[in-house]
Formats: sequence, structure tokens, C-alpha cells
Amino acid sequence: MSEVYLKKQEYGKDRVRLMKVIRCGDWHEIIELTVRILLGGDFTVSYTEGDNTPIVATDSMKNIIYYLAKKSSNVQHIELFAMEIGEFFVTKYTHVSHANVLITRHRWTRMLIDGKLHQHSFIRDGEETRNTHVIVAKEKNLRISVKIESGLKDILVLKTTGSAFRSFLRDEFTTLPETDDRILSTAVDATWTFKIPDLTFVRAIPFDDIYNSIRQITLNTFAIENSVSVQATLYLMAKRALENHQELENISYSLPNRHCFAIDLSHFGLKNTGKEAEIFVPFSDPSGLITATVARSKLMVKNEITPHGISTDNPKFPLVKAHFFGMKFDNALLPPTPIDKTLNVIGIGFGVRIDLGTMLLANTVDAACTGIRVCVFTKHK
Repeated sequence: MSEVYLKKQEYGKDRVRLMKVIRCGDWHEIIELTVRILLGGDFTVSYTEGDNTPIVATDSMKNIIYYLAKKSSNVQHIELFAMEIGEFFVTKYTHVSHANVLITRHRWTRMLIDGKLHQHSFIRDGEETRNTHVIVAKEKNLRISVKIESGLKDILVLKTTGSAFRSFLRDEFTTLPETDDRILSTAVDATWTFKIPDLTFVRAIPFDDIYNSIRQITLNTFAIENSVSVQATLYLMAKRALENHQELENISYSLPNRHCFAIDLSHFGLKNTGKEAEIFVPFSDPSGLITATVARSKLMVKNEITPHGISTDNPKFPLVKAHFFGMKFDNALLPPTPIDKTLNVIGIGFGVRIDLGTMLLANTVDAACTGIRVCVFTKHK
């Protein structure tokens, strides 16, 4: 008997590049993606016996991605497109147990020409990317499960003041001086994990809104807050993201220091220190690297979406946001009285029916209205 065995395997196609042009008359949109697809399942004999019969050629995987991109209306929504890719492989090929899909969306910004956004011209204004990692698995009962992580990468930010670093541990190896004011720069990477209690919840998650919100939370926190350390700034970013988005289980940040040090010009009779420092040299290596994952505690959960409705531990009315097939009613309010019942939700997802009871939506919907078709309600400040 052999003393070795195949413990784990995946294979697939990497760096599949595609661009889709969406035309709405003269107004065009472009989406540029890089896709990786890895398959797992009953492929053991192809490794241990040289039997290629179960292998789906990686060239075929590439072709399937292009085929799905042409047919799909979700290419611009990368989490949903990754799900479509994964579901295709695990349903078409019975011996595939799971599909591991990573998508990177590259940044293109519409040009501003003569004060107006141009219909079909774009500029690459940075190396920032939006990313998602989706695992679609076929369970033993043949039900489909999904895990989704999303994130942003390489947002290069810098501020010239509002950052200090003092009172850190000092010993015989310390040469770094303390400072009350310094340039702070980093290339932000962030990844967040979604809570997915059931597959029917997925299409109700406002992925694009969450991405845009976390990106803005990150920038606002970096720019506005006085930083006592990168660690403290990171934690505040993560805390605010979780507080604003109940759909998330946790969020991780990686913030490498992009140091800028003032040059000593005293040899030339010039003062270039403290408030008079104007000439700096950027240093990329070596650099500090600060990372952390911040997770949700049970005490943070104020409003929770369940298969039976939206529950709340807030005795007063919380502000919520309703998504109606892409339309947003940001002033949706629960009644200004203690909640004495949960909302009766029959299922979750597109086309769901919800009994509003005494809920008011933007102060325009009749309090007795029922049967409104919704996607989902989420806490909104």
C-alpha cells in the first residue's frame, strides 16, 4: 500500500482577461475584469493514474467565462457574475464539487470633457481594483451553498498633517524619534466577508452600495480623523464599516506604511524640520505593515434579517433603507412607537412579499399597504 495520498487538489484557468461594452444608445459603459476559476471534485485519477477523462480543459473554462459574460446582465456586479460562473460549473459537470472564482475589476473613469461627462471615453486614473472571491459548492444533498468575500486593493492615499506617533515602547534598539505631526501615506487593501444564512439572501445584498460605502468610510476616516497610530486608524475604519453594514461578518485591512522622511538640509544653511519641513523623500522599503481583522460581536447586531422578518432590539424606531428593484427610499421609517411585532416576510429575495403593517415608507405609502415587492431592508444611518 502506498504511503502517500492526494490530500487536496484544484485546477483551472487564471488571468482570463475580458472587457464588456454595454451600449445604451450613445451612452456606453465599460467593465474590464480579470477572472480566475479553479475547480475541485472527483479528479483524483487524473493525478494518480494519468487518466484525463474527468478533466474539463482549462481552455474550455476560458471559453465558458466569455460565453457567460456575453449572456449575463451581471458582469458589472462582480459578486453576482462570480456566482453565475460558479453555479454553471457545479451544475453542468456532475463530478465538480465546487468552483472557486476570483474576479478583479479594473478601474476606468469616464472622461470629463468641456465640463461634461463623455459618452464613450474613459481614463485609467489609478491602479485601484475592486475584488471578489466566491466559492460555490454542491452539498451532499445537491443543494448549492456559497461563500462570498469582497474587497478593494491598492487605494494609494496620503495626508500631509493630522498624524502623530508618540509614546510607543522604547528600549536599547529604538532609534525612531517621536512626532506630533507627520505625513501619513498607505496603500489600502480591505476584504470583507458576507453573512449568508441562505442562498436566497444573496441577490438581495446590495453589493455595489456596500462597496461604495466602505470605500468612502475608509477615505473619510483616513482624511478627517487625527491619527495617533495606523493601528487606531485601521480599527476605526473597520468598526464604522461593520456598524453601517449588518450584512458583514468581519472586515480585514492591510495598511503598509509609505514613509516620507524630511531631508536634513542644515548643511546648506536651510531649516527643513518640524513645521518648516517641505522637502521629503518617499521610501518604499523597508516599510511598516499593519494588519487586522475586526469581527462583529452579538452586541453589535441591532437589526437582523431573518427568514421570518426583520427583528430589532431597538425600542425606538430605527432608520432603515429599502431597496425596491434598484430604487432606494432612504427615508423609510418604522413607526415612532415601540415595536410590538416583527414584519412578516414570506421568503427573501427579488419578488418577495412583505407585510408592512404600520410601516411608513418615505411618508408616502399608506400605512395599511401590504404586498410590497422588495429586495431587502438594511439598517441605514
